[in-house]
Amino acid sequence: MKKTLLLVNGASGTGVMERMVFKVITALALDDREVVVYPVLPSAGLGAREILSGKEGLYDEVVCCGGDGTLHHVVNALMEMENRPTLGYVPAGSTNDFAVNIGMQNADMDVICRNLVNGVETPYDIGRFNDRYFDYIAAFGAFVPISYATDQKLKNILGHAAYFVSAFGSLQENLGYSTHMRITADEEVIEGDFLFGAVYSSLSIAGMRIKDSGFDDLNDGVMDLLAVKRPNDLAKVTDIANALITGGESDYLVLRKIKHAVFESQGDTDWTLDGEYGGTLRTARIDVLHKAIDVIMKAPRRLARH
Repeated sequence: MKKTLLLVNGASGTGVMERMVFKVITALALDDREVVVYPVLPSAGLGAREILSGKEGLYDEVVCCGGDGTLHHVVNALMEMENRPTLGYVPAGSTNDFAVNIGMQNADMDVICRNLVNGVETPYDIGRFNDRYFDYIAAFGAFVPISYATDQKLKNILGHAAYFVSAFGSLQENLGYSTHMRITADEEVIEGDFLFGAVYSSLSIAGMRIKDSGFDDLNDGVMDLLAVKRPNDLAKVTDIANALITGGESDYLVLRKIKHAVFESQGDTDWTLDGEYGGTLRTARIDVLHKAIDVIMKAPRRLARH
C-alpha cells in the first residue's frame, strides 16, 4: 500500500481546499493508498518544514494542496531529504503558475483527483538559490516586491489580476528602479544597470502564459535567464515589452539558457523566489539541479521519464 502525506493550506486562494479536501482523500484511499493529512498552519508551528522534519522514508509521496507559495515551502522541505518522495500538487491558490507546468491549469477537482491517481511521475528540475530552492522562478528588480507584498485578501478576490492592480499603483516608482549588477552566466560575464532580472523554468509567470509549449524545457538541466537593462529613455520600456511579448530582439534584453549564474550587485537587492520573499542580498548564486524531484504530471507528457 502506497503511503501519502497530504498537506492542506486552507487559507490559499479562496479557501476551496477546506471544502474539497475530502474528495482528494477519497480518491487516494480508493486507489489503495494510506493517507495522512496535516493542515499547513505556519503560525502554529505547522509549516511544511516542521511537518516533514524527521519523516524521510515514511511516505512514498507528498501531495501539496495550496498555492504557489505553499508549494515553494514544500519543495524546500523536500530538498532537505536525501531520498525524496514523489511530489503531487492540488492547485488551490490565486495564481497557480506551477499548475500550468504539470498540465493542471483550470482543471476541476475531479480531473485533479484523477491526475493524482493516474498521472505520470516525471523528473523535474529545481533551482538552488544560495542555500534555498525554487521550483519555477527567482527574480529581482522592478515589480518584484509586488509578488510577495500583494495583500492576500486582494489576491483571493481578484486572482492573478491582483498583481496587476498592485503593479499599476506603483508604476512610476518601479520604472525608475535600477541596480548595477555583474552577472556571470555560466562562463559569460554581463554587466550593466538592470531594471529586472529572473532565472526561471516555467510555462507561466504571475498567471501569464509565457510559452505555448516546451514541456521538455522543465527537465533539460538548464533554465532561462532574462535580464532587462534599464533604458536611458523610459519611453523605450514599451519597445522592451513588445520584444518580450513577440519574441523579438532588443538591445536592452539579455536572454540565455544557463546551468549556473552568479549575480553580484553594488547595493542591496530584493529577490523573490516563487512569489515568496527571497531576501535582500548583494550576491546570489543560482544552480540548476537536474531532475531533482519527481512530480506527478498529467499524462501523457512530452517530458522524458527516468
